[in-house]
Amino acid sequence: MIAAGSPVQRIGCNQTSHYALVRALADGTARIDPWQAETCDKSYFDGHFYSNKAPGLAFVALPPYLVLDALGAVPESPRTAIWALGLCSTLLAGAGLLLLMRRSAERVAPGTGTAAAIVLALGTLLLPFSTMLFAHVLTGLLLFAAFLVAWESRGSGSDARLALAGLLAGLAVVVEYPYGLISAVIGVYVLTGPSRVRSGLLYAGGAVAGVIPLAAFNAAAFGSVTHLSYQNGVLAAGQSGHDVVLESQVRNGTVFGVGPPTLEGLADLLASGRGLLVATPVVAVALAALPLLWRRGHRAESALVGAVLLVALLWNSGLDFGLGNLLGGDVPGPRYLVPVLPFLALPLACALRTLPRTTGLLAAISVITMVAATLTEPLLGTDETRVWFERAHDGELTRTVLSLAGLGSGWAAALPAIAAIAAMAALAAGAVSWRRGTDAWWQALAAAGVWALLATVLPELTYEEAGASVTTQAALAVGASLLAVGLLAFAALRQRPAAP
Repeated sequence: MIAAGSPVQRIGCNQTSHYALVRALADGTARIDPWQAETCDKSYFDGHFYSNKAPGLAFVALPPYLVLDALGAVPESPRTAIWALGLCSTLLAGAGLLLLMRRSAERVAPGTGTAAAIVLALGTLLLPFSTMLFAHVLTGLLLFAAFLVAWESRGSGSDARLALAGLLAGLAVVVEYPYGLISAVIGVYVLTGPSRVRSGLLYAGGAVAGVIPLAAFNAAAFGSVTHLSYQNGVLAAGQSGHDVVLESQVRNGTVFGVGPPTLEGLADLLASGRGLLVATPVVAVALAALPLLWRRGHRAESALVGAVLLVALLWNSGLDFGLGNLLGGDVPGPRYLVPVLPFLALPLACALRTLPRTTGLLAAISVITMVAATLTEPLLGTDETRVWFERAHDGELTRTVLSLAGLGSGWAAALPAIAAIAAMAALAAGAVSWRRGTDAWWQALAAAGVWALLATVLPELTYEEAGASVTTQAALAVGASLLAVGLLAFAALRQRPAAP
């Protein structure tokens, strides 16, 4: 809580759009006309401005805002106000995910839950996005909770749990529309269990109930349950605030900005300077450990995790939102993949049991990178992630809660977050059974060396903007990334099965 709650991050269009909707809802409307100039993430419909975000996060942040407003305590600074609302929404969602990831990892490989949860919380994009008012962490909490409830229902046969799983999956759509795809994947998982028809109907019924708040919002805001806030997006504000509005949701071969998957997109997501496997190599270990999860007898669950990640990668690789990249703007990594990262807790638990040294070393690299991003400026204006370390070296850190008390934004103000992160890292290291695994330190060092090589070479293959070689370079980048994951999987499967 301290690690993610301390930074008071710089804000951008995404956060200000959510904040505008919160203030509008507090006034009893969905129209953000008084605050439309404060954000570039907006839509224009029937003479009024609206946030182009799904309303779920604003629904969650509204009660604390109303309390602050009633007390006359809403900060005048939007940056501080957004931080305060984030404490009551994204931070709490991140804390909930930490507990759920621990529970799931412990179920797969007893004794690994604490380490797996902390590694994912500190060493992936979950850390920086738990400090900002984006919807991704809350979406991840709802989707992962839906899966865990569905998983537990397979043993109990509980109708209530199946309906609850569907409800949680439906609520995830209220927070972020595209993750209905992941809700559908979880639905397929439900259908592989006992009493398929009954289970499917219960899950579907719960999902329908879950999206009722979205239908009600759409009807009240736009006069139609099917009208989404994505529609009529403002492409150029100009003098009027809506000089260029997207009139059709089908353009450039995409629907709502989603087109066919591309190799170039996959290369960006996996192998660019801020790519998933480059910035957070512990993800590669978790992906490589999926066969270990299968070997432990969790076959349906390993198939689900693989399917969730594959679906997320494919739809993300086909995005065309006019952002200049598929990562979602000046963010520390592919933010649209954040909601599926908690699912890695299951295979990561297997990796910590079988390859603790390799996993630990690559996790340390990931944690250092994500901590540097979080404590400096996660919202980058460049693909060069070395800026995080340059800023850290120069003491140019983000503001923290102590900054609000007048302590500036240097190392002294960051000490509470640093101390909390160090304590969590020590707890994770102490929870790992280093002797139980069968990988040697030379193997761990070799894996780190391969990562260093790929982290140097692969981003160069994704920076080309045009030319006949772009597809070839993207194919090389994706191929090298998959080969690295495959080699890790081969190394894991060669180890003798670890004791339970």
